[in-house]
Amino acid sequence: MASLTVVGTGIMFPSQMTMESADAVRHADVVLYNVGVHPLAVAWIEENAKQSVNLYETYAPGKDRTESYREMVEAIVGAVKEGKEVTAAFYGHPGVFVGPGFEAIEICRELGYEARMLPGVSAVDCMFADLEFDPAAYGCSMIEATDYVLSERKFDTTVPLIIWQAGVVADLSFNIKGTSDNLDILKERLLEDYPPDHTIVAYHAPTLPGMKPVVVAGEIAKLEELRINASTTCLVRPLVVSQPSTRFSAEMKERMRESLVH
Repeated sequence: MASLTVVGTGIMFPSQMTMESADAVRHADVVLYNVGVHPLAVAWIEENAKQSVNLYETYAPGKDRTESYREMVEAIVGAVKEGKEVTAAFYGHPGVFVGPGFEAIEICRELGYEARMLPGVSAVDCMFADLEFDPAAYGCSMIEATDYVLSERKFDTTVPLIIWQAGVVADLSFNIKGTSDNLDILKERLLEDYPPDHTIVAYHAPTLPGMKPVVVAGEIAKLEELRINASTTCLVRPLVVSQPSTRFSAEMKERMRESLVH
């Protein structure tokens, strides 16, 4: 029966691809995938899928990424409309920076087809483990680098700030170099919230078995010296730790004591 399942292959393949997602690849009539130039992931999909289409080929140097995304959506939805059980596989988590996956699901549902997304492993999940960073300890904020630069919001510097795609600020095209010439504007925006000597961590998750994460820390004022590219996720630790609320602290302490009794 015609349907769509959107899955992720994780950051490090094959260890981070879930069994559920792997089954969706094997059982589909056709798998349309964009896992970049990851050789192991490409080879595995082509070997295990009944039929496969590499959506990475929609990219071209200097081509607007939104045009490539439109072509991906058309290809995915077109396969479903042909009556096929379709799996669309994307690098990392299929719900993190994968607009074509969400759009294809929405269109398929509007057309009356079943469509779902399965969870996967993203770069920030790897960061939590590799940097031994628990987002539940103080909370955290996350934002894409270009959105951060454009945002008029005042970010809470008492919680960690995660900046996605720091290496492609203000770059709408497919950047084959994987690096940005616009780090200066990201640095300028960061300096509105943090002092120049505050530490920022540039993190690169390992993508192949045996690889180690690349972690480079430096001052915001020297952002251009960090090894930042399209796969970089940045972490800015808090300036200060937030203080407990004086309004609720007494009542909360009492309720926590009661919870231990009961």
